[in-house]
Amino acid sequence: MPETSVIITNWNGKEWLPTCLAALTQQTYRDFEIIFVDDGSTDGSAAWVAEHHPQVRLIEQNPHVGFAAANNIGIKAARGKYIVTLNNDTQPDENFLQALVAGVIAPDVGMVAAQMRLWDASQLLDSAGITVDWAGFGWNRGFGQPVAAWETPQEVFGPCAGAALYRREMLDEIGLFDEDFYAYYEDVDLAWRARRGGWR
Repeated sequence: MPETSVIITNWNGKEWLPTCLAALTQQTYRDFEIIFVDDGSTDGSAAWVAEHHPQVRLIEQNPHVGFAAANNIGIKAARGKYIVTLNNDTQPDENFLQALVAGVIAPDVGMVAAQMRLWDASQLLDSAGITVDWAGFGWNRGFGQPVAAWETPQEVFGPCAGAALYRREMLDEIGLFDEDFYAYYEDVDLAWRARRGGWR
């Protein structure tokens, strides 16, 4: 069994797939499987993956169900003890998976956040994990700020599900993404439930 399962959900994102999947084949960490959940695409994404990346476990979901539900489908099919969710419009660094797994530094660490950079301005951050304000709303830490200012690993409230690691043991305890969110803030909700359950 692979130690880690990488789940990519896709809805008509064929243009992004060559870059994302090619980057995953170059990972320094090798003990992983890729589960590709095609969520009702009409652009030939599933056929392209089947032809060009036959090692990927392909799940074709119809009708379209949204980001949260599609990830849950992938999680239920996954075999790894670590679950990595990854957006299709990403180009993970070659050390991406190695760094995420290394972030599981204690038994109560159930989530690890990746540093996500803006596609068109890679020196700037999209997210360095989730933070919550006084009202409980979730925000991307460091959005639009220089990458260099956010390179020290530290504890955060939770990860953005666009590039995150979740411990399966934690998900088994607290549940998967709440599908009522469809897309956006499903990761904030999961982080709240994890924190309430004593996970870091």
